[in-house]
Amino acid sequence: MNATERKEAILKMLPDAKLLRRHAGRYEVELDSKHCLLVVNTVHGSVQFMAESGDADADIPALEGVDYCLMATGRDVDSLSAWLVPVPRLIAHIKKQHEAWLAEKPERSRDNRMRTVKPLDVYFADCQFNLETTSQRAPETMTPDQARQGLAVHFGVDPSKIRISVDV
Repeated sequence: MNATERKEAILKMLPDAKLLRRHAGRYEVELDSKHCLLVVNTVHGSVQFMAESGDADADIPALEGVDYCLMATGRDVDSLSAWLVPVPRLIAHIKKQHEAWLAEKPERSRDNRMRTVKPLDVYFADCQFNLETTSQRAPETMTPDQARQGLAVHFGVDPSKIRISVDV
């Protein structure tokens, strides 16, 4: 399952989410009245961003123009975990983490633009976001009248001709 497939699956899990923009792999959604960037990664518990440079204070263009980042990790839909983090908090964490990474070994290259945020469940435990897979969702129920109407349409008959009997 590639990143686009995971993003599309997540949108299906969030029926109240409104897709605002989809361009070149960037998915912006409105979720609970929040403007969010949807980011996915296959490595459980971590996500990656590209910065403008290897400097600790470099901007991360992907986070521009959004207020929250919905980060989901997992190889397939049934293993997804997610965190909904305010962007200023995420940027501050990324910069602090990268400063520590550079200070740990001064010879590290400042050409490295990759930022890996992990483990999300430690740094952002309070931002855990529940994604319900379709297999975890409670089955939808319908009234006998809804079932009758659906069967009538399917068979092309008058609903009054449909009788439903349930034995348990």
